[in-house]
Amino acid sequence: MLKPFPRIPNYLVPPLLPPPSPIEPEPEPPSPPPTKPDHFLSSLSSLRVTSEFDSDSRVFFHKLSCKLFDNLAKIKLSFINNCKREITEPQLALFSKQLSVYYDPEEQNAVLQGSYDVNPTWHLKAALDFKAQQGEVAVIAKFADPSYAVEVSSPIPDISLPKATFRFPMGEVSLEEREEDDVPKLSLNGIVKGPILKGVGTARYKDEELKLRYSYKDGTMSFTPSISLPTNSASFAFKRRFSPSDKFSYWYNIDTNYWSAVYKHTYDKDMKFKAGYDSEVRLCWASLWAGNEKRKDKSSPVKMEIQFMIQGSQDDIKSTVILFRVKKRWDTITLPRYFSFHISQTAPMVLHPITVSLPLISESDTGSGFRNQITRNTNRPSVASSSRCHHPNNSSILKCWRIALGTMRLVIMKQLEEWGWMEQVLPSVPYEQHSDPEVYQQT
Repeated sequence: MLKPFPRIPNYLVPPLLPPPSPIEPEPEPPSPPPTKPDHFLSSLSSLRVTSEFDSDSRVFFHKLSCKLFDNLAKIKLSFINNCKREITEPQLALFSKQLSVYYDPEEQNAVLQGSYDVNPTWHLKAALDFKAQQGEVAVIAKFADPSYAVEVSSPIPDISLPKATFRFPMGEVSLEEREEDDVPKLSLNGIVKGPILKGVGTARYKDEELKLRYSYKDGTMSFTPSISLPTNSASFAFKRRFSPSDKFSYWYNIDTNYWSAVYKHTYDKDMKFKAGYDSEVRLCWASLWAGNEKRKDKSSPVKMEIQFMIQGSQDDIKSTVILFRVKKRWDTITLPRYFSFHISQTAPMVLHPITVSLPLISESDTGSGFRNQITRNTNRPSVASSSRCHHPNNSSILKCWRIALGTMRLVIMKQLEEWGWMEQVLPSVPYEQHSDPEVYQQT
């Protein structure tokens, strides 16, 4: 019997070796801690600019608003630019959930309004006018049913009986003390509203006058008569919708025989035509709207409204005038970072200007966009660069932007100078020693 040959090892296949130990990854270097200057500036949101022009008054009305600190607060600046290019009636306001500040630079007056929720049933409100040195404090108490509440408010520093208001689902009633001929007297005011005869009835009593109003409305018609007692002054309003795009409104005062009528035709959601007549002023008018005049939705990035109106007097047809109004809003402007805040534990807070790029407009560049751009820095000379922006409305945006920022800067500088904080907050840099004198000329 043949014996099997011994197994010959195969040297072409390497023998199995134990798996190598895994290579440990090198530890990543620790990330640098976030700096405090970027924390404040990163909380600034986009800037919204609204400009409106009325040909009747020949003034521009500008409003700028910006949300701060992840929408926890909102700052708003409004002013009027008249035909002489003068800025008048500036108003600066800061809004938050529990505090609102209104400041008038011309009157140098500030009004504070605050509120605080002590618990779900108790609520505090307060208002203070610094120039008039008057204010009001109110306490609101809610019942288990949130539709019932009692509010007690008192003016300060005047000493008088507080005003009490009781709210219920159908209305409210208030009792307060008033002085008539230097004699204090209790006054009762209130309003009651409720359903009646397939409509809504309203009774309002104020200053010893009672107004009764009834409103009926369905899908195509609404009728609203009203009467005032004890004067017995009565009037009624009537509205009729003939189609989804055609609507007619009529109002008549029975005592004075004055009446007015308005016809409205809607072409689409952003185009409508109106025509009407008012017998009190004996005036005929017609207007064309481009843009939604009553839209409250601010989600669209660009909003524009244009109104053309023709007015003609019944007595003098030659005095007919044509008026127009334009309103424009921009929502896509990024707020520049003009200052960086450096906070130290040993030194007070100081504002240091940082580099900001602003495009400059010239008459030759208005048709082709922005060409020249200057990098501004108060500590270094300006460096010219070439930049192009393809936004058709940046010229108007920049003009409103510069006016608003200049106004805010002058107000802040003036207030800091009056308080004596200028040397602590801003470094004193003389105009003669500045390396780039054009910075102040262009600002």
